[in-house]
Amino acid sequence: MTRQILFGVLIVLIASWSACEKYKDPKEKDLGLTREYCNDPSAINYNDSFPGVPNNSVCIFPTDLFEGNWHFQDSVFTPDGTFLNSETYILTFTAKDPSQDSLKRKLTLTGLCPSVNINLSANRYGLALTDTLIPYTDGGQFFCQNTDTISGQFKVIRDSLNNNMKINFTIHAPDNQFLHIGKAIKQ
Repeated sequence: MTRQILFGVLIVLIASWSACEKYKDPKEKDLGLTREYCNDPSAINYNDSFPGVPNNSVCIFPTDLFEGNWHFQDSVFTPDGTFLNSETYILTFTAKDPSQDSLKRKLTLTGLCPSVNINLSANRYGLALTDTLIPYTDGGQFFCQNTDTISGQFKVIRDSLNNNMKINFTIHAPDNQFLHIGKAIKQ
């Protein structure tokens, strides 16, 4: 009887060994994905058009939205809302050297005040804020005169052209504050 059991087990083992074959991965299906997408998490369009083919040359970074010349129509108000005047400026946004800004978020703004560069930090949502460069204050950086400071924001309106910007900043002078509100159009 034990011989019959051993013989039965042997037959089962031989049958199962001969029935098994090594697993082979199935062939990859061609999904026809030809769209290129940005695979850099610091980019604005990170993973847009995913799934597809990764290609970081299609990436758009925060500084890319702002770079260039903008025609700014500025309206100046006092803190109580009294209109003072209207001015027109050509603003130039320049990205900082990529070797010093690997995330491509730092900008320099010129055109509001002669020979004064305003430092900005942009995010992936099209918002740039003035950097705080003066310690122990409410923020901002020196403006046209070393007694004045500027702080504020620059917001690119995300549409198909990315060519409009809302601008809102405050100039703090020793004796007053001036609110600057306006819109800029990319040149």
